[in-house]
Amino acid sequence: MIVKKQLIPDYADGWRFTEKILEENRNHYKNEVAILDYLTKYVTLKSLSPHFITLYGHLECGENYFLLAEEASGTVSSLYSTNLQNDIRSIISQMFVSLFMFHKYTKCYHNDTHAENFLYMKTNKKIMLKYKYKNQNCYINADKYIINLWDFGLASNIYDDYIIIPKQYIITMI
Repeated sequence: MIVKKQLIPDYADGWRFTEKILEENRNHYKNEVAILDYLTKYVTLKSLSPHFITLYGHLECGENYFLLAEEASGTVSSLYSTNLQNDIRSIISQMFVSLFMFHKYTKCYHNDTHAENFLYMKTNKKIMLKYKYKNQNCYINADKYIINLWDFGLASNIYDDYIIIPKQYIITMI
């Protein structure tokens, strides 16, 4: 897979985008688009979780597939060379929570979790992420980074390896 980052400067209100070019498997592309579209519409835009990148659009051109998505600051693996002593607990906690949220909202396994598939957004303000689990509030300090799970091409349904996202949604996507 080739991943190319490209900025589109000062679009609308200054948002920045990234372009992902997939030159591989058509099924991985369909998986990725279906899951990103679902997460964008039913999780991210409803503010149910900050741990997923927003999909703005996609395009199929011959054997090439393009995703236009919200730009992240980088991958978690690119943070290895920085001093993370004060942030490691937050980063790892957010990685686990993002996987939990992914399972909860999609009923899918990611099947490709590694540091390159966790992206981070740099933050400039004090952020305390609040989660509710078993009727108890849990908090994660995210003063520097918000972690996002990414790359859903290999994801499979928890209950059936051949179906991703609820069936009624896939039918409307095709």
